[in-house]
Amino acid sequence: MPSLADVRRLALALPETVEKPHFGMPGFRVQDKGFVTVTKDGTRVFLHTSADEVASAVTDDPQTYQELRRGPTLIGIDADLARIPINRLQYLITQAWRHRATKKLAATLDW
Repeated sequence: MPSLADVRRLALALPETVEKPHFGMPGFRVQDKGFVTVTKDGTRVFLHTSADEVASAVTDDPQTYQELRRGPTLIGIDADLARIPINRLQYLITQAWRHRATKKLAATLDW
């Protein structure tokens, strides 16, 4: 079962990532753009991803993944952290990072 420690380890392994609280919750940013946040109780993770990633996750497992919206705007995935396999969590964090990083920085990621 993944935890905040896993999210922190995976996020901080990505280039130019810093940890910075987001509304009192643990948050991770690349080039000053948030890409992943964990709720204060550590049970949910918010990932800023593309609409395609959101649709794929919600379709594959609607019990684990939900749409994350800011008002009417779709901004990513709201997921039950305990239900995400660690390899899937790594993939989603990396995709969120790629989505928020500049194209130049994203191109430097070799995995």
